[in-house]
Amino acid sequence: TTWDEKDPMKSVREVHDKITEVHPTKDKILESYLATATKLKEFADRVGLGDFSRINLVMGETPHHLRSQVPFIQELSPAEFSDRKDAYFFVTPTDVPLILALHCFAFTPTVSIHEAYAHSLESERKISQAKGKFNLGLLFEDITKAEGYGLYMERLLVRKGYYREQNSKEGEFMALKASLCRAYRVLLDTK
Repeated sequence: TTWDEKDPMKSVREVHDKITEVHPTKDKILESYLATATKLKEFADRVGLGDFSRINLVMGETPHHLRSQVPFIQELSPAEFSDRKDAYFFVTPTDVPLILALHCFAFTPTVSIHEAYAHSLESERKISQAKGKFNLGLLFEDITKAEGYGLYMERLLVRKGYYREQNSKEGEFMALKASLCRAYRVLLDTK
């Protein structure tokens, strides 16, 4: 099938631009991510995607003093030497069209599974393995594993049928586009 049955000759850029036009308003961005996180957790439990109950995901708006540093979203993993397993996922409300487009409904599952859940679960796993031991590796996050696990979780959403279940060809398109973007980054970042 094509991404746009009405006009199968559209370029990837045209399809992307059309999809990103459909997003929440500034005051509804957080609500959109909360709804998506709930759907993702229910889906994960049902298909065995991962044990999301291992972390307590706290979602909220990015604090005002951090918004210049976090224009889109930010995940803060559970504290490494704490018994609490709170992971924070901050969403920055915005009116900036380019950033608002990133909050499009079709992209929130990809962003949420990667940033909110995969990074937090990877950090929690690393912390659990090091309980009671001083581990210098905990002080320096292995970004390769964290990003790799995020990409793996994104791909599982596609493979396990999340987007089919949500009847969202647009969401699957955005997930595949995110994978392509990361493939480009691997090539560019290693040169």
